[in-house]
Amino acid sequence: MRQKEQIAALQEGITIVSLGRHTRLGDVLERVVQKHKIETVEPTELSGADWSGRRILFAVSCGEGENAELLALIRRLKSGECDLTNSVCAAVLDASGIGAHTDLLRLLLAANGAGAWVLSKPCVEASRDLKNVLAMYGAGRGSLYERYCALGEMLAARLSAFDPARLAPEEPESETAENRAKRVRIALPLENAAAARDWQSALTREFVFRGMEPVEAENDPAEHTFLLCENTSGLPDHKTLAVLDDLRGGGLRVAVASPHIGAELFALLVLDRACLQGCYTLEPKAFTLLEGVSAQEAFAGKAEFERVKKAIAEK
Repeated sequence: MRQKEQIAALQEGITIVSLGRHTRLGDVLERVVQKHKIETVEPTELSGADWSGRRILFAVSCGEGENAELLALIRRLKSGECDLTNSVCAAVLDASGIGAHTDLLRLLLAANGAGAWVLSKPCVEASRDLKNVLAMYGAGRGSLYERYCALGEMLAARLSAFDPARLAPEEPESETAENRAKRVRIALPLENAAAARDWQSALTREFVFRGMEPVEAENDPAEHTFLLCENTSGLPDHKTLAVLDDLRGGGLRVAVASPHIGAELFALLVLDRACLQGCYTLEPKAFTLLEGVSAQEAFAGKAEFERVKKAIAEK
């Protein structure tokens, strides 16, 4: 789908998907969305219906123990029951349970796999005592509760203003939207230099064939980044982290060659670093997980190479 079609499909207003029993979060949401047109839906309503082109705010309350509604929605999103094509999502998490942050990452990854963009810095998270607010987001005016509400209001404003035609935070004003949309940065933080050269050549040809313009110099502006990295230890290495920490941001797609076990966990770590902590916006269906192969083996393997080509073609 072309950029201008994506813009036309993205509706005004915010769709709130409510998960868990809200106490404090209900009061926070009243303030967060008071300036916006909203609709509130139950998570079960996402199944078997067209929810494309929506601005979705997941409102998640996690008490002690598992949030059954949240886990059920993640399963439905991953199974293909929900169509979030070219929607954009963000989340407010009011949590006290262990593992709530990881479950939030799993929700965002599943929504992305169902076709949604994930907003840059897409979450506001608050612990029961709100002490994390100061540590994670810094001081603000008033009490920690007031700071929590203000952060939610800013998130809702960014969600409402999201424009997929302007992904990079620093773009020359003279650039046309069409030119910006064509530029892509290929990032290959691979230890195997030969594999990096092979992939650089192949990906450049593929992007050019698809009408994209790979930038030649590392510092050239580009609205999109295509990252091909390796999971060799279960954690992103320093070269991969350097790419994820790039303050220029923009849209991000990721192919993970994973000779080490835990490709999905690795993807969650990439999502956390690139989007929640970093400046990237995750493009729809951003992750291609190549399990059980190195980058060199993926290049030589027809099936894996075709999956990467398909991911580029879907851009």
